[in-house]
Amino acid sequence: MFANRAIPTSVVEDPQWVTDIETTVDSAFTSVTKWSGEIIFFTLPGIPQMPFVVMWLIAAAIIITLYLGFIQFRGLKTAYETIRGRYSSEDDPGEIPHYQALTSAVSGTVGLGNIAGVGAAVTLGGPGATFWMILAGLFGMATKFAECTLGVKYREIREDGTVSGGPFKYLPVAFDKLPKVLSVGLTGLFAFAILFFGVGGGNMFQANQTYSQAVTVLDPDGTGWLSSTTGAWCSGSSWPQSSARSSSAG
Repeated sequence: MFANRAIPTSVVEDPQWVTDIETTVDSAFTSVTKWSGEIIFFTLPGIPQMPFVVMWLIAAAIIITLYLGFIQFRGLKTAYETIRGRYSSEDDPGEIPHYQALTSAVSGTVGLGNIAGVGAAVTLGGPGATFWMILAGLFGMATKFAECTLGVKYREIREDGTVSGGPFKYLPVAFDKLPKVLSVGLTGLFAFAILFFGVGGGNMFQANQTYSQAVTVLDPDGTGWLSSTTGAWCSGSSWPQSSARSSSAG
């Protein structure tokens, strides 16, 4: 029945106005990416191979590890007993048990950084990057512990039983001890960083990866409509809607 069906061999071309818009957007984002990259990943004089932000994160992780007495290793037994429900009871306050909180946190963490980031690091830095990622991850466990502890300590439990916590609850407590100009600047910088990551890392990167996989499976030779810019736009616009429906359904 389909033996004589013609197979397209020419690449689908976009209209000129679509190409013009694509070029304009690409040019605008190229300058923004270069500008933001120079700010975020600037290096100190004499240390050209390591951005300051990486040094800052590793230093903070080491300091927290030493201050808390290597809590990421001492607390393994307690953590395991907690997720098993040893310290849980039916009348505990909150919306979800410990195990569901753990799985929710892991689902939001594993993926963009732990899978895609590792692949990019190994590609750029070689196999040796694996050792440094493991070492940084072990120290980073203490940073994660400190963040989660502060989030629980300063969380807000509303009258209806819902819980609101996280950096926006405990950062004002720390910033209250700083000069107002510095506290407002740090708060604004944090808010901008969260917004930038939500748009770039949380949406654009994942939408790009989803589209790339769809093209690989459905249009591997790049001759179909899906491989065109219009197809990419349609796929990208449908991604936030699908994510919203999935979140509301969950």
